[in-house]
Amino acid sequence: MAISSDSQFDDLIPSSADTEAATQSRSLLGILCLGLYFLFTLMPDSHSLMVAWPWVFVWQLTWLCPVLWLVGQLWQRSPIPRLQQGLDWLAALAGIGLLLSTILAVFPNQARWYTGAALGGIAALYCINAWAQTPLRRQRLLVTQGIVSVGFIVTSLFLWISQTLLPELNRLQSLQQVGVQASYNFSTLELRNWAPFGHQNYVAGYLVLALPLLFGLGWTHPRWRWWWFGSFGLGLIDLYTTSSRGGWLGLLVAGVYLGLVLFRQQGLNRRWLMGGTLASLGIVVVLVLANNRLSSQISNFLQGRSGGDMAYRLITHVAGWKMGLQQPVTGMGPGSVPLAYQAYRPHWAGLEAEHAYQLHGTLPQLWAELGLGGIVPFVLLVAWLVWQGGRYITRAATHQSNLLPQSLLAGLLGYSLVSLTDYQLDNIGISGFIIISLGCLAGFIGTTSEISPAQTNASGRPIRSMAGVLLGIVLAFGISVMPIHAAWQLSNQGFAALEQQEIDQFRQRLGDAQAKAPWDPYYSYQLGWNLGEMGFETKDPKLRNYLIQTATQHFIQGNQAAPDQEFGHTNLGWLYLQIDPQKATQEFAQSAELVPAKRGVFFGLGLSLLGQGQTDLAVQAMTLECLRNPIWITSPAWKSSPLQSIYAPVLANLEQSYDQLLQGHQHLDDLNTHLHKGRGSLQWWSGDFEGAQADLDTYGSPLSRALVEVAQSKSGDPIEISPELSKASRNIIQAWATPDQRASLLTQVWQRGTGTEETKQLVQITLDSMQKARIFQEWLQDYPIVRKYHRQRAGFGVLSRHTDGPNPTDFFLVIDNVVMTEIFNDMMPVPEYFPDLDRALQERRNALLSEVEAISENAMLTSSLIQSGAMD
Repeated sequence: MAISSDSQFDDLIPSSADTEAATQSRSLLGILCLGLYFLFTLMPDSHSLMVAWPWVFVWQLTWLCPVLWLVGQLWQRSPIPRLQQGLDWLAALAGIGLLLSTILAVFPNQARWYTGAALGGIAALYCINAWAQTPLRRQRLLVTQGIVSVGFIVTSLFLWISQTLLPELNRLQSLQQVGVQASYNFSTLELRNWAPFGHQNYVAGYLVLALPLLFGLGWTHPRWRWWWFGSFGLGLIDLYTTSSRGGWLGLLVAGVYLGLVLFRQQGLNRRWLMGGTLASLGIVVVLVLANNRLSSQISNFLQGRSGGDMAYRLITHVAGWKMGLQQPVTGMGPGSVPLAYQAYRPHWAGLEAEHAYQLHGTLPQLWAELGLGGIVPFVLLVAWLVWQGGRYITRAATHQSNLLPQSLLAGLLGYSLVSLTDYQLDNIGISGFIIISLGCLAGFIGTTSEISPAQTNASGRPIRSMAGVLLGIVLAFGISVMPIHAAWQLSNQGFAALEQQEIDQFRQRLGDAQAKAPWDPYYSYQLGWNLGEMGFETKDPKLRNYLIQTATQHFIQGNQAAPDQEFGHTNLGWLYLQIDPQKATQEFAQSAELVPAKRGVFFGLGLSLLGQGQTDLAVQAMTLECLRNPIWITSPAWKSSPLQSIYAPVLANLEQSYDQLLQGHQHLDDLNTHLHKGRGSLQWWSGDFEGAQADLDTYGSPLSRALVEVAQSKSGDPIEISPELSKASRNIIQAWATPDQRASLLTQVWQRGTGTEETKQLVQITLDSMQKARIFQEWLQDYPIVRKYHRQRAGFGVLSRHTDGPNPTDFFLVIDNVVMTEIFNDMMPVPEYFPDLDRALQERRNALLSEVEAISENAMLTSSLIQSGAMD
């Protein structure tokens, strides 16, 4: 292949200058930088470990090394080559935006923490560009990056196959042995390829950067072409296992760009190129259609239906837009999204996207945290990539050039599309890859001006002054983060003590951590939750009261540091419910403002109002809970005191609310259907089968119509079971109708795996309860299968950016009617995302919360007057 001598397209043939440069001593800091970057790229679950001790220290060292590397180069009076082509201005804009946003941040401590990492990335970009000024160095760096990318692909597939694929296939095989047919389902989040970063979107984002590079290395290295192209094929399989839509779209953009470059080049056999392109496209289409998640989403898109992932991104984008509007120029500050998100989350979001530590889109994330200071550099960078891509395509018509710069551009252009659907710059493996790509690309397209020794010496003083300033900033930052690291280490020791049941040491270590970093709510929340959990479990009244009161103080401190966290307000409400119902009302009201559809929040608000004698308001709160969470009316919890006395008023108010909502929202078909179904299922549960039939015959599901029919049938009557019902629903209804077959049918219903004890227990409990009941409705309501549990706060550590401690649960004790929640849940569905429903309920929520606020203010005023009188 002929190589152009144009400076825009450096060849890979080493010159004497390259050989001399290659023999120079390497920077230990540079090697350490690359080593740490490769470590976080290949280490399993690295994105979670980077926020656990001691890996958080290693994470900080990873971005601190480039800054020290830059300081060292400046101190040696080595002028740092400019990035050129406008990139220096973009880097300056990004740095200024970061500093201004940090100065004006809502959460200044978090902002400084994340700004340091971002500035380290900018320093790394200059260091990479300065080191990779010769073709040989760029070649070696990109070959090394390619080898690491191959290691990433192999590691990813090995971990996914060994830890996810094979265990799931074994589980499916065990289910098939007992007659339960199921297949591997990529629609289940946990079954997609998470390795090694911990989430499939991160894996896909990395692959969009890596696959074009592997292709470019294969094209430019004929002797190793089989290795690079084979790795490229393995990478496509890896991307398939992630089931990432953004990943495939990003790869499509990269592939289209590389295809245009190749078609424009001279001397290539276009017939072979066309055949290879069509074959590659066919392979991609087969892989996409073979993935059940991707194929079903394509089908839904063609039919005009959107899935939950789209709703999730819509919600987070709306929240990000609202956050950015608070401070449009500088944003709310780096690191503010996890703490402030719920205050800006729209009320119509329902149960979708309750929490977020990033907004699943680079644009909303930058707008929320950096405002225009983040958006402008990002948009200009994407425009710069498009411009450079156009230049390469234009020149490809007259030059047969090295494909490596184009492969870097292809990866960055493809990743630009991925970045619109996800935010991944906090991942070291991905941000490091982007920095290496930009640094080498700047070397490919730039022209480094020669600097004479006289110029270097003349500029030595200002260069050293700049190095001194940077070193001073680094030292100041190091001093400021020392308490953070000390707190992290202490908390890690405290959690280790907690595992050993050394409670006093746990309290001491976490208390010390809280004192060193009082602005971080994590330590307060962990102390409050763990002590509160111990208080609920102990049988000693005095110890229980002491632990609950202590836990409330820690939750108060956590809420002061992060006032917009529903977790803190909700669990503080449950703690206050034991000692001060009035304060519990205030906390539950705060939670209802933040996440109004959260299950249990309005129920807790109702309990707190009931404890103050506000029965009418309690009924309204309980009604709002059941309107959003209708299956809660089937809970055995209503049989306990004091709920038993208000159960009938709640059901009556609930039916009245359905009537009112149906009158006001008949124009919304989906909401109208949901409300009719809710009213019909309520009437079925209350025993009004004729009323239920009137609603459910038209608006109900096959299951709801079948349950009304079964409820109206008499003992011994034959029951026709619709084939449209799920297998579990058919089996349990058939088990009721045919007592002699109950054992085998119920075994299939409760199958949890071959011969597990849980299955045997559930089967026996169900058999016993069916034998006690005379009619089907009596069995469901009077002899329910009861499950008590606390809802897990999944991902609490990831959301808190601390993964050392245990994942908390809510103090709210959920008491389920298992048959209704697991088998007949379609009778009273609880929609995750239903904007029309939440908009319809929001007016009622606001009205109730206004009344509650007025009562709380009156109570506080009365209490203040009483205290004043006592003092007089």
